[in-house]
Amino acid sequence: MWLILACVPDPERWTPVEAENFWEEEAGDPLPLPPYFGERDWMERPSPWGYAGPVPSRAEAGAFAVGNGRVFGLVGLDDPPNTLSNLIGPSYQVEGGFFGDSAVVLMRGELALTVQEAQVQRPQGSVVVRSRLDYGSHKLETTDVAVPGGNSILRWLTVWSGEAEALSLRVGLARGSEEAASSDGAALLQRRGNRELRIGCEGGQSDGRQIDIAVPALPAGESWTTLCTYQFGPAETGVDPLAALDQSYVDSSRWLAQGAQLYLSDPKVEALVESALITMYTQTTPQGMVSPMNRYTKGWLRDSEGPVRLYLDLGRFSDARAILDATYRAAIYEGAIANSWSLDLPLDQVEDPEDPVSFWASADFMPNREPVEAPSYPVLLHAAYAQATGEPWEEARLAFLEACLERQERQEDGRMAFSGDETFRYPMALALGNLPEALGWSSNSSLLAKNAALSLGNAQLAAEASATLDRWYLHGGTYAPLSTFADDLPWPSPHEDTSLQGFWSGTDDLSDLDALLAVLAQEDGTLLSKNLGGEPVLGYTGMVPGYRLAAMTARHHPTEHDAFADLDLTATPSGHFEELHLADHRAMALTHSADGLGSDAPARYRPWETGDVVHAMLRYLIGAKPDPARGHLLLSPHLPPGWPSVRAEKLPFGEGSYDLEYSAYEEGIRLVLVGEGIAEVELDLADYARWDFWVDGHRVEAPLRFPLDGRLELLGLPSRDR
Repeated sequence: MWLILACVPDPERWTPVEAENFWEEEAGDPLPLPPYFGERDWMERPSPWGYAGPVPSRAEAGAFAVGNGRVFGLVGLDDPPNTLSNLIGPSYQVEGGFFGDSAVVLMRGELALTVQEAQVQRPQGSVVVRSRLDYGSHKLETTDVAVPGGNSILRWLTVWSGEAEALSLRVGLARGSEEAASSDGAALLQRRGNRELRIGCEGGQSDGRQIDIAVPALPAGESWTTLCTYQFGPAETGVDPLAALDQSYVDSSRWLAQGAQLYLSDPKVEALVESALITMYTQTTPQGMVSPMNRYTKGWLRDSEGPVRLYLDLGRFSDARAILDATYRAAIYEGAIANSWSLDLPLDQVEDPEDPVSFWASADFMPNREPVEAPSYPVLLHAAYAQATGEPWEEARLAFLEACLERQERQEDGRMAFSGDETFRYPMALALGNLPEALGWSSNSSLLAKNAALSLGNAQLAAEASATLDRWYLHGGTYAPLSTFADDLPWPSPHEDTSLQGFWSGTDDLSDLDALLAVLAQEDGTLLSKNLGGEPVLGYTGMVPGYRLAAMTARHHPTEHDAFADLDLTATPSGHFEELHLADHRAMALTHSADGLGSDAPARYRPWETGDVVHAMLRYLIGAKPDPARGHLLLSPHLPPGWPSVRAEKLPFGEGSYDLEYSAYEEGIRLVLVGEGIAEVELDLADYARWDFWVDGHRVEAPLRFPLDGRLELLGLPSRDR
């Protein structure tokens, strides 16, 4: 019962908290706009994610993508930072290798000038990348964009003069040791498999190895700009370069405006959401297949997790559906539930099988891999989609999902193998002394299968997986990474990826987080496994910061705010979380093949890790669990210490949406919720468990459950009588 009191809190008289504890911005000042580009002021508003300073090592650098779903390249990873690497097109599927790295340097005669400092930026709302090399008196800038819907990348080269002298630009293209240089007198040519890259520059001359472009003598402070075209396949006609630049910005900014919009106190945190979305935008083919665009391509079962979860958080249901449909259709086309598929499949020609149950019963299942682990991901993601939208899947799709779950191989005692392709295999091997599949059975496979079974309503498989986990893996209050072949015992130490998988993919009511932290926490609070000698291993996967934050948030653990703040320790300058990070949080960078023929290790531009971490961040900031089928919305929002507010518009609730504003004051907190079609709102504010709460002038008691009739305002104050 609500109790009306005379002294009702008045938030209009409250004092907002002082803003502090924001993440440090490192993008540097906005790059000046050359007169060549006219009045395009959007190019002068860089994202807070960027780099400015001495030329970074590959481990310290960030990857900035230029891509349109057909042609792709990365800027920022190499020396010089304007190097375009991982060039591919006119399809994202790598056949015969990526094209070679292409860098631009400023020359005085035959002498390349020495770079003193560098900057790389991405204008907000765009998939345009800008870089600057500072040579002291002279500056060299690049501006890159993929032609919307086209087969080319446009690269503008701008020289800013410090003094009038004869200079030139040199555009290179790395080749394999046995690869002959090729030129038509003006352009560089390279073939990879049955594909061709042609680089041509206005005013340039090529000798087959490089293109040289004379720079006119410029008065100090003046600039000069020319254009290079990276053409993949036959030359395109009728492309207006500046119009293509404008259209790219219009397309990307319009796409980013879809779905929920976040307005956060810390601009760098807010921009991390956009950075993650741009990561998905540049790594998704026109058919909806999402692919890691560094080291290798293809569409992967598990790599779709980050994009799908993030899209669902933001109400971008059509984007999430496109990825799920692409995965499903690829499996039909190949007649296989496989670990990965080519990006070049004609998915628009695929229809549901006539007899889905028999089709999936006889389809090839995880060829060349152990038949476990990865097939749980489509089950979990399809279930998350159905939960978020309130739309159940049709029978044909359910037959596919049931096969993904039920055809995974289980031993008589219920244990499951490692698939042999888990991202955490190599850092885990450093802790275990061997690859995990050589030592035992996988708790990770069982945790994924358990939560996949729960999501499909398969109570029997869920119960069997739960019993298996408790019998074979629960040790010291946490789930061990494996149960050993040698003696059927849990591994004596936890591992960050696997021991947190239960929290991540579903529920975990048994793990002792303090016990986990006691073993894995470094001095800075981040998590890292130890080897058999008790020493921290070389590094961790990019999912770990997200897994940690999700677990601490789920339990309202005292370290949840630290787990959020520590995301900035791991994020690269471009706002990404990589396949692997070193113990000091830099990106792991072991090998790079400049010729494009070898294999970079580990991968540096993938959709999975970044999507997962930003999804975990939204679990923390918003904490939404919408259930539109029941009309129920659970919210567990958090205000990071020093933040005045978190505001979001158009957060999804099935076909509807709601707006949320959560504010901190010296006197208390204020939550305002505006929406339609939500029968009941439940607020989980365990961080304020001993506070008093008021709604519409009435004191209310926990549990905090209310009908939403258009608008709800809740006020919280420290309790005076508890």
